[in-house]
Amino acid sequence: MSTASLMPTTESKTALQTNMQKSRYRTEILKIQSEYPYCAAVGKKSPYNGRIIRTQNDYDLYCHCYALFRMYEKDMSAAGKELSAEQKKNSDLFRMYQNRMAEADRRLFAASVDLASERKKNSELFCAVRKRLFFMRAAIFALCAALAFFIFVHPFSSPRDASPPVSQTPSVSSSSSRGTGSERPDGYVSDEYIGNKNSHKFHRSSCSYLPDYDNQIVFESRSDAISAGYSPCGRCHP
Repeated sequence: MSTASLMPTTESKTALQTNMQKSRYRTEILKIQSEYPYCAAVGKKSPYNGRIIRTQNDYDLYCHCYALFRMYEKDMSAAGKELSAEQKKNSDLFRMYQNRMAEADRRLFAASVDLASERKKNSELFCAVRKRLFFMRAAIFALCAALAFFIFVHPFSSPRDASPPVSQTPSVSSSSSRGTGSERPDGYVSDEYIGNKNSHKFHRSSCSYLPDYDNQIVFESRSDAISAGYSPCGRCHP
C-alpha cells in the first residue's frame, strides 16, 4: 500500500471535522440536559428566542441554542489564546528585530566614527606630504638655479684677466711701474711672462689672473713685454 493512499484527502478531512463538531455538539447538549433538566426549565423564558418554555420542542430548541453558544464561547476562547500566543510570538520577534536594528545602528555609528577619524588622519597625512613635496620642489629648484648659475653665468661674469685696483707698492720704482728698463721687482719667481692678447697686459706665471691658453703669449723678459706694447698687471706687479 502506498503512502499517498494512507494520507487523508480534503474530503475526508472535512468529514472528520464535521464528525468532531457533531460529537462536541451532542456532548454539550448532554451536559446542558444534565445540568438544567426539562422539569427545571418549564415555565422559564428562553434567552435566545424570548419565548416561555412549555413543551419538549421548546426545551430542545433551548438546549440546541445553549450548546451552540457554549461551543462558540469555547472556540472564541481558544482563538483568543492562539491569538495571544501569536501576538506574544510577534512581540518577541519585533523585540528581537528592534534589538538587531539597534545593534546595526550602533555598528554603523561606530563605523562612521572610525571612517571620520580615518579621513582626518588621511587629510593630515596628505597635508604633511604636500608640504614636504613643496619644500623638496623649492630646494630642487634652488639647487638647479644655483647649478645653472655656476655653469652658465659665473664663468662669463668674472673674467680671469680683470685687473683689480692698483695698490701702492713702495718697493717698485716709478720707472719700473711704467714699464721702462729691465729691472725686475723683488719676489720674482719665473724667467718668463705671460701676456694677454686681448687686454695687452702681461702677468707673472704664478698670477691668478692668467688668460686662457689660446689667448696667451709668452715673453722671455719684462723688457720684451714692454717693448711689445704690453703693460704690467696690477695684481701680480710683474
